[in-house]
Amino acid sequence: MVKHFERHQGYKKVHTVLLVALTLAFSGCTEESKAECAEDSPESLLGTYEVKQASRYRGGLTSEEAAQERVGSEVKIGKNQMISDLSSIEKPRYEIECYPAVDKEGEVPAQRFSNFYGLGLDRDSVKVLEVYAEGDPEGEPSYYFEVVNDELWELYDGWLYTLTKPSEP
Repeated sequence: MVKHFERHQGYKKVHTVLLVALTLAFSGCTEESKAECAEDSPESLLGTYEVKQASRYRGGLTSEEAAQERVGSEVKIGKNQMISDLSSIEKPRYEIECYPAVDKEGEVPAQRFSNFYGLGLDRDSVKVLEVYAEGDPEGEPSYYFEVVNDELWELYDGWLYTLTKPSEP
């Protein structure tokens, strides 16, 4: 009986160590994605953006007409508020996070970024501007934008809205 218990405890320890190691290996950011995120500050992304394009990437309730009506509208990402046609947050707190872009076959991630839907697959990581409202817990932003080159991508109800800063004259 004692040997059975000791063997069970040994398996339990090995199982726990493996579980922790696998969790660390397959979650969070890679060193490269952490370095990429460290280069940018949220302040560099503040400003007024224009919705340049609306592209359907999956089903949703928003009609083509309603999605295309957003093209040309402004999204303001400012120190005191974030205003979009889809959301408004007073006194926002911004953070930039990077998430691994590689998902394992058959796994469905809890947070589905554009790469899950087959968009922006050439990235090693998904850079995200997270927008926190007052009282939001860490890691649970009220809203987010993906940062792709000089654009912000806003995913909403099956539509990808591409946002760019207007060129200065």
